[in-house]
This record gives sequence, C-alpha cells and structure tokens, in this order.
Amino acid sequence: MTPNLQSRILSIVSRHEGDATRLLPILHDVMALEGHVAPEVITELASALSVPRGRIEGVVGFYAFFYAEPKGRYRVLFSDCAIDEMHGARELRARMLEAFGTKLDEVDKSGLVSIATASCTGLCDQGPAMLVNGRAIGRLTPARVGAIGSLIRAATPSAPSSTSMSRLRKIMISASSSKRGSRSSIKTSRTVPS
Repeated sequence: MTPNLQSRILSIVSRHEGDATRLLPILHDVMALEGHVAPEVITELASALSVPRGRIEGVVGFYAFFYAEPKGRYRVLFSDCAIDEMHGARELRARMLEAFGTKLDEVDKSGLVSIATASCTGLCDQGPAMLVNGRAIGRLTPARVGAIGSLIRAATPSAPSSTSMSRLRKIMISASSSKRGSRSSIKTSRTVPS
C-alpha cells in the first residue's frame, strides 16, 4: 500500500472516530475513494479499527455492493429476488450483458462496466430493479435498460452528483407513470441503506 493510500484510509477511519460499529459507512467511503476494498486496505482497516481482519472480509464478501477487486467504472447490480425474476429481470439482465459483450460478474473489455446480481436493491415494490453505482433504479423495461446502457456508454453521468443526472432522472421518472400504474408520489431514486 502506498503511503498516500494509507493516509487516505486512516483519514476515513478518523472521520468515523475510529468506531468499528461504523464499518459499513467506512467501507462505503473506501469504495468511493478506490472503487473496491483491496486486501491490503482490509488489513489496514482491521489494524486501525482494532478488529479481526476476518470481520472486515466477511462484511465485504457479504454485501454485493462492496468489491474486493476492481470492477467497471459503472457497476450495475440487477436484483435477482424472486419477484424481480418473475417480472423479467433475468431477460433484462441478459439484454444488458449482450449489449456490452460481457458475462455476469465480469468487467467488459473496456473496463467501463461490470454487471452482477444482488438479492436486494431496496426497491421490492418497484421491480424489476437495478443499482448503477449505488443509485437505485426501479420499474425496468427493455427500453429503459437500453437507455441506461446508452448513458453508460456515453459515460453520463460521470458521477452521481453530476448535473447530467437529469437525463437519468427522466428515465427514472418515466417509470412512475408507466403502464404499471401512475403514482406521482414515487421517489425517483434512493440509495441503499447502510
């Protein structure tokens, strides 16, 4: 581990007051910094938090939105819960995998996208659903998956706080008035609770 990375990891731990009960937010911060939680980072966190290394490995391995190795710049997680599967998630996932010429749990050749599954996206009532870099998108249709794929190819948005999120929000809002029922009070997105 480089001294710069070590300093940044220790800064994250310090922001969370070295409190091991804040492991999930600490790991979210590490993911935001590095895109994954490398083995040497796990070792550093274990030391800084005074917890067994296995505890951190277990948490990283348990949650689908934490990665121990580098993934694509855009990390797409399709829900694979039974309800989403009944609503066509498997077919939508296959469509996106084919569009990017990659396989499940692999990074495409360009390093742009990795596509995997998660048992929960936090949108059980809006399935089929996916997470794109932690941003939840529900009520997926073939057209919406195609539009999301186009946005990823165009590297838009480049970050969740980007002003170009408006295009993604339009896709998400269009779902609230889809043929599955119009509910104007539906939130257009939410992040996964920690």
